[in-house]
Amino acid sequence: WVLGAVSVALVLAFVLRFRQLGYVLGAVGAATNSALVPFVRQKTIRLTTFRKDGTPGSSPVSIVVEGDRAYFRSFERAVKVRRMRRNPTVEFCPATASGKPTGSTQSGSVRLLEGLNI
Repeated sequence: WVLGAVSVALVLAFVLRFRQLGYVLGAVGAATNSALVPFVRQKTIRLTTFRKDGTPGSSPVSIVVEGDRAYFRSFERAVKVRRMRRNPTVEFCPATASGKPTGSTQSGSVRLLEGLNI
């Protein structure tokens, strides 16, 4: 049982280290949009939305790239969702799980998907 416990601990340590480094475990989609290629294997991005007065507010979100689109999800009542309803212009960049930027920032616009669009 000691060997089993050590094996589980090692696997857990590897998975946590991979996540910390930003690696994606498992299958990933392909990007047809060249601007999204750097995000195909990216797990987390720093998403910046804008308040009513134009000041930015950033938070880390998980990302999935499929074809020429990138998707992320958030709670319906989250502050960033309210900001995106008001102003669909966003900025995003690769980031660590805590939201520390690791690459260059890009601009885009978002469209909220609800119901059967998901």
